[in-house]
Amino acid sequence: MAIITVKDQIEKILSNDTPRMGISTGIPDLDRVILGLRPANLITIAGFSGIGKSGFMTDLGIAAAKETNVAMFTFEMGTEQTAERLLYNVADLNYHRGVSGNLSKSEKKKLKEASDYINAMQYNIILDDESDMVYPSWTDKPENTNSTGMAVQRYMDEGVSVFIIDYVQLMQYRFQSESETLRIKEITGRLHKWAVQYDVTFIILAQLKKEVEEKCKNDSSYIPTKSDIRDSGFIINDSDIILMLHRPDFYKKKDSILFDDSVEPAQIYTAKMRNGPSGPIDCLFHSFSMKWVGLGSGGI
Repeated sequence: MAIITVKDQIEKILSNDTPRMGISTGIPDLDRVILGLRPANLITIAGFSGIGKSGFMTDLGIAAAKETNVAMFTFEMGTEQTAERLLYNVADLNYHRGVSGNLSKSEKKKLKEASDYINAMQYNIILDDESDMVYPSWTDKPENTNSTGMAVQRYMDEGVSVFIIDYVQLMQYRFQSESETLRIKEITGRLHKWAVQYDVTFIILAQLKKEVEEKCKNDSSYIPTKSDIRDSGFIINDSDIILMLHRPDFYKKKDSILFDDSVEPAQIYTAKMRNGPSGPIDCLFHSFSMKWVGLGSGGI
């Protein structure tokens, strides 16, 4: 094993004059704060069920796929529904109206253009709804077909450098833990180790505590914090960056919003930055396509 010194690393840094930004998130203001999706980082995206975490996941996947191959572990939705979400996200069309067969002729044309755009992308988005088990490394063998570790190694051979997991609390650990918190500890600890060891980016989605959701229903001005994440202790400890999704109008919405092309104000809060500032990033949420859009951002 080669010996790496601080002097070697400093010389390497100073010899590279190009900006050391990571892969773009697709939201310029967010990129400026977190410096993009950088390797060796574990990034947590947290929010309530229905707030738009999976939509944000598809935003990040499409943006990252402009620069690298991406793997999405989709344990909540499955691969077919995730592909649908990706398609309507790129088209920025009403998902519920589309899947119920109520698109206009012009909207169908836009959907076809989005399909052509995805098919023409230089990089791939790999979907996986089976590899949900984290094993200790010494039992991570090929016969364990649902092994997350084996899947990561296989996808890295395909050039994947960004891994997205929807969502972390649905992942399993090979051995029974004494508590849910310790199970999450084993999983996030392993994911962070892989991010550093393989020099890739891991993005995990995480749910918030149920009691906090009730609190927000009674007080819409309350903005959840990182300690509101379910089983938060080790998720906070292992994450390099934690982003909290917030929509002020989330609890004011009506059922008709599913078919209305409405746009809401939204914020992405950097609740933890291991190497940078924290605070809110203003953006827009297209509730009809579940798309998070940076202010001034363009489409495809």
